[in-house]
Amino acid sequence: MIIKTNVKVLDEVDLVVAGGSATGVNAAVAAARMGLKVYLLEAQGFFGGVATSGLVNIWHSLYGMDKKTRIISGITGEILNELKKRKAVYTRQLDESVFESEEMKLVLDDFIVRAGVKYLFHTFAADVVVKNEKIKGVVIENKSGRQLIKAKIFIDATGDGDLAHFAKCPCEKDKYPQPPTMCVRIGNWPKKLSLGIIPKTVYQPKYRKLLPPGFQWGSVSLQRKNEIMLAGTRIFNTDATNGRSLSFGEIEGRRQVKVIIDILRRAVPGCENISIAALPGYIGIRESRRIIGRYRVSGEELLNGRKFEDAIGYGSYRVDIHHAGGDGLTFYYLDGKREQIFYSKPNVVDRWTERKDTANFYQIPFRSLLPGKISNLMVAGRAISCDKKAFGALRVMVNCNQTGQAAGVAAGLCLKKKTLPAKLEVNLLRGTLKKQGAKIF
Repeated sequence: MIIKTNVKVLDEVDLVVAGGSATGVNAAVAAARMGLKVYLLEAQGFFGGVATSGLVNIWHSLYGMDKKTRIISGITGEILNELKKRKAVYTRQLDESVFESEEMKLVLDDFIVRAGVKYLFHTFAADVVVKNEKIKGVVIENKSGRQLIKAKIFIDATGDGDLAHFAKCPCEKDKYPQPPTMCVRIGNWPKKLSLGIIPKTVYQPKYRKLLPPGFQWGSVSLQRKNEIMLAGTRIFNTDATNGRSLSFGEIEGRRQVKVIIDILRRAVPGCENISIAALPGYIGIRESRRIIGRYRVSGEELLNGRKFEDAIGYGSYRVDIHHAGGDGLTFYYLDGKREQIFYSKPNVVDRWTERKDTANFYQIPFRSLLPGKISNLMVAGRAISCDKKAFGALRVMVNCNQTGQAAGVAAGLCLKKKTLPAKLEVNLLRGTLKKQGAKIF
């Protein structure tokens, strides 16, 4: 780490949250509601991360596998309620919430402003200052140059574990991560044309040299007529922690979108006049760094619904692993089903377990948010401590949001009790989360 001695101190606060995704917003708002002075840093010009800049406009089910037990609430529920007031969200199959990404930007702005959180857009966390295994400040870079923000406690919501990496916390990164996806909003979509026509058309073998085999899903806009959101690209060999590789991924993603649009215009009657309504400001990253924390959640623990005394979040979204080396992906469901989906060969449906007493939902332990080294740092979002299989489920937004709110509440309690996250009384944390509206079992 090289820090110039003349770096100006911009501010000194209680908490710095790096990363203004929905996870980071949850963290910042939760902490501010507990009276902390909070600074939220975001590299884009708005909050929301993949939900806004990535155009990924679906939050998965808030219920257990029984479709009756509400397992996710808190700030996530508040955000969805505000979107409902704006008629900017609807519920579809599997209890998924499909929202308007542009409206999400406005709603998240309101949450941050009302909570009194300080914020900086177009700002990168570039490094940290560490002393005695504590972060003393985060070095930022933006149009004002390089500056330093000091704080008592820090939350890494960058998605890539940037603060943890800068602070030399133990991390892991797969050599072949799940490939990212470039989404697109398509205008002038024929009203009566099913989205199912897209994979049947574009993933044909004759287009294989132009378009890698992928997995297509999408949604219909609530506010704009004849517009859909499509996720159908797959960008292999992209490392989100490497600037050159990430830049390649952005160009390759847009190239694949262009191929899809051109094929549809040429091959599908009624699609001659479809248009590109919007491209994302940032490619949809699935996987990069994960910390090796005080507890590493395994896929077996998750799928079997292991209970944790320090559980701070819950989920029912399936384990979802996009194959890094080629065609297809694998789903593991809590009800015991396993599904392998391919375009080059027949799908395979079997079971990963023969147990009949399968889990209704899984749990996220607070310890998985805590790096093994830096005592005043918590990690929220997809960079928490888990193995690759557990990561396939924990990485989705409704799960990441809960880790953000938990980290924000923990920060407030740590400063109030003059302690550190690893020494925090978990029953106090769980009780305070419940008071903030989170579901705690």
